[in-house]
Amino acid sequence: MMRDYLFSFLKTKLTSFKYSPVVLYFLGVPGSGKGTFVRIIEEIFGLVPAPSAQEFLDKFNGWIVGAYFTELDEYGDSLSTLREKEEAIGKLKALTGKRKVDIRKMRENSHPYEHNVTFIMTANKNPLMLDDNDRRIALFNTPNILADQDWVEAAGGIDTVFNQVVDNVNDFCYWLATEVKPLPAADYMRPPMFEGKFELIADNMPAAARIAYCFKQRQLDYLIELCLDYACDETAKAIETGEVMLSELDELYQELTQDKGTRRALIKALRDHGNIHLVRGGTDGSDFRISGYIKKNKVEENPFDDES
Repeated sequence: MMRDYLFSFLKTKLTSFKYSPVVLYFLGVPGSGKGTFVRIIEEIFGLVPAPSAQEFLDKFNGWIVGAYFTELDEYGDSLSTLREKEEAIGKLKALTGKRKVDIRKMRENSHPYEHNVTFIMTANKNPLMLDDNDRRIALFNTPNILADQDWVEAAGGIDTVFNQVVDNVNDFCYWLATEVKPLPAADYMRPPMFEGKFELIADNMPAAARIAYCFKQRQLDYLIELCLDYACDETAKAIETGEVMLSELDELYQELTQDKGTRRALIKALRDHGNIHLVRGGTDGSDFRISGYIKKNKVEENPFDDES
């Protein structure tokens, strides 16, 4: 369904060139075709601006002018502090939330501008995410390495396939024009519901952030299942009670990191992203009691439910 949505979105963009708040987010393993997709867009529209994370945060934003697509690549890794990540998310929300922006260039006066940029976000691990229930995100899972696929090997290898894709962009555009239906106006402004969105995001996070994200989104069924998968039964039982000790949670963390995780990293992730309470506890005061979370009944609750 999401692949059909992507093609119809491109058809609508190519035929209208209009603004849309939708963010195309490609999340998956390295070599799965994320960069190839951007290259196809460049063959059609010309150079796609790809500001670094620091350039994106900078007050100068001339890269917006004249752009129809902009790539934001691996911002989750590029931004090191929580403040930077929150600032980047806030700026992305502002740019996608309305068409009119102020353009600022060095040694020039700022001026209003109506942009038509669609943001393409790409990430392998540690994705930078908007709110889990933000309906602007069209999330695309890219779990397969293209070079390892049988059909790629049969066609002569990844380099041959890549060159064929680029050489046949005109045919691709003709197919879009003649065979693909444009999106209704409402769908162009908001992507379809995506089941499994939380699991896809969480599965691609580092261990500490993954645990914290479960608490933040109140997806405790997922976290409990993770505990059971790694034989952390006592941790699962503690989570179900609504109060768990850091030492108990650390058991799962060490399993996820193969005993390479640090307690400090887990505490930092929980404080930065967990949206929970950490209170010193334990017999000698060296442990932390984690509480303040509410258990959801189902992991598969739709993150795109009514916005009200």
